[in-house]
Amino acid sequence: MKKWYTCYIIVLLYIYNLYYTNASSHDLQNNTKSLDSRSLSDDISSLIYYTYRGIYYPFKMIYFYGPCCIFGYGFWNGRDHADICAQLTSLKASHWMKNIDACEEIIENNVISFIIGTCSIFALFSIIYTIFLVTLRYCIIYPILRSVENIYCNKRK
Repeated sequence: MKKWYTCYIIVLLYIYNLYYTNASSHDLQNNTKSLDSRSLSDDISSLIYYTYRGIYYPFKMIYFYGPCCIFGYGFWNGRDHADICAQLTSLKASHWMKNIDACEEIIENNVISFIIGTCSIFALFSIIYTIFLVTLRYCIIYPILRSVENIYCNKRK
């Protein structure tokens, strides 16, 4: 368990370091405040922004440039956006070349759906794994250790 807390703290420190050392468009949108005038809400919103940025862009790259078909789960192998929209909606790619804004919206919705689905699977796996570890520790390992300790202590007396 201690290893997970250490990893979590390292990630938070990394995000904190990104926020205070890099000037980004997000800082410019918030009128770039000095370190003394930043409030807790600014820090929290920046933490959320950089966490979102750290999750969104890697998943977006996987979604667009991942291999074509892994268990039928929508990776596009670097195809054009018009081709992606054509396959998603069964309209021709020439239609989507003319209506690229609608195509971008469809793709963005699919990217967000992919991220939410993947993160949900990861969260479910994490919950199940945590329940497994707690059950293993308190229902199997601790009773065995207590019985071994009792046997060993009774032999010494």
